[in-house]
Amino acid sequence: MLIFVRDFVNLPQKFENEFQETQFSIAFPNTEAMTISQGTKDFASGLYERVFGYNPAVALEEEKKKNREMLAKERQAAADALRRTEEEHQLAIEALQREQEERLRLDNTIRYLYEKVNMTISDIAEVVNKDMAYIEELLAQNPND
Repeated sequence: MLIFVRDFVNLPQKFENEFQETQFSIAFPNTEAMTISQGTKDFASGLYERVFGYNPAVALEEEKKKNREMLAKERQAAADALRRTEEEHQLAIEALQREQEERLRLDNTIRYLYEKVNMTISDIAEVVNKDMAYIEELLAQNPND
């Protein structure tokens, strides 16, 4: 009779839930002491596979495997992105260092032309292609600054 009610009678959701709880309490009156053997689990799994066409344990393992693979790919992508960012950062630091070295060489050249070769500020500005104001400001500074 329970099978008939479960399969052929359309109950409202409230009564459906109550019916399921009643069914479980009749079928499994002592849930605390109940243990399910591996044979019973295997039988239920085989029955489920026969009825629905797939084994839920296998499907669950496949889903876990997909999730692990996707997580590994995401981690690898994040590691690659971090590596690229670090490389770009290092390249930027190196470019900044080259720029600073080039500016220091230019400043030293300007000082040398002014102090040793005795060139005028306007001539130096023309040679190094800089504004006279830049050269005047540079020469007014202490070389150790």
